[in-house]
Amino acid sequence: MKNLLTVLIVLMMANMLALEPKFMKDPAISPDGETVCFSYMTDLWLVPFEGGEAKRITVSSGDDRAPSFSPDGKWIAFVSNREGFTGIYIIPSEGGQARLISRDVHSVSDWYNDSQRILATRNELQTGTGYYELSIDGTRALEVTLVGDHFGKLSPDNTKIVFNIRGMPYRPAYRGSVSGNLWEYDIAGGTYNQLTFTDLTERYPVYSHINPYIYYGASDGRLFQLFRVQNYDFDNPQQLTFFQTWSLRDISIARQKDRLVFEKFDTIYRYDAEIGQAEKIDVVIKQDFLGSYEVRESHLNKMKNIALSPDGKFIVFSYQFDLFAIPEKGGEVKQLTFNNQGIEEIVISSDNRTI
Repeated sequence: MKNLLTVLIVLMMANMLALEPKFMKDPAISPDGETVCFSYMTDLWLVPFEGGEAKRITVSSGDDRAPSFSPDGKWIAFVSNREGFTGIYIIPSEGGQARLISRDVHSVSDWYNDSQRILATRNELQTGTGYYELSIDGTRALEVTLVGDHFGKLSPDNTKIVFNIRGMPYRPAYRGSVSGNLWEYDIAGGTYNQLTFTDLTERYPVYSHINPYIYYGASDGRLFQLFRVQNYDFDNPQQLTFFQTWSLRDISIARQKDRLVFEKFDTIYRYDAEIGQAEKIDVVIKQDFLGSYEVRESHLNKMKNIALSPDGKFIVFSYQFDLFAIPEKGGEVKQLTFNNQGIEEIVISSDNRTI
């Protein structure tokens, strides 16, 4: 009886130290489709594709994010400001010592097939986001093209880059001049081809490495859903998810099978083409060193769609998903909506109550 009680106490303590993390970001899937790397509370973690206990592989004072597995599965490239600047690092895929490979380019898009070079991006004041070929030996990056975007992926033969231009990740219902479209860049020919022409937005494109598919996120008029097309037939896209709440973001695909992972609000989801169903990845962290699990953000002048009440007493604004209000003289911010539907324009009526 005493031994049984001891086992129960140990199990209870283990459960007390376990938590389900929220707001994980930047999921990346391994080439074999079995492991997912993600960023959580400024560090990188690994979890099985089927879910389970997560393992932390970086510990730094900076923000480690945007991981990407090399095609041979040996390395994970990521972005970090751990040394006071934003640089690109690589780390063994099971964890270990991270190594700086560039402080000149600022984000990881993809890997070349040889696992020795990375497709990276850098923002230029005059031209915007461009693509660069970056060797992991630390030599200077080579310019590929000055026109692109952060969500760019190399084709299986490394001759093209698919990417989106414009489009707002938190406004899936938007229709207008800055809606996002998919483009493809031919590296050898130096030519661009626009792939989509809808009045909504398409984002996060990835090539399948085993099928003639391109997977991507597209607005259904309310949310971003997972779509795919075969043989570039964008006139006949196939919708793969039908979420009722929360849009998907940041798609990553495996190389050896059509397994995908992506963000969905505060969780990570998986999609296995063989099953044809999107499911939440259940992640558990069984470590107690994290301290407080409350995540706070400080924002200065990041409000959008600001409106002042006619009596001048309060200000209404939108931030990311929802609507907020604050007294004109400052004070406590009150959240008014909680439905993640997005706010496009704000008007306050003359009664100073109706928004």
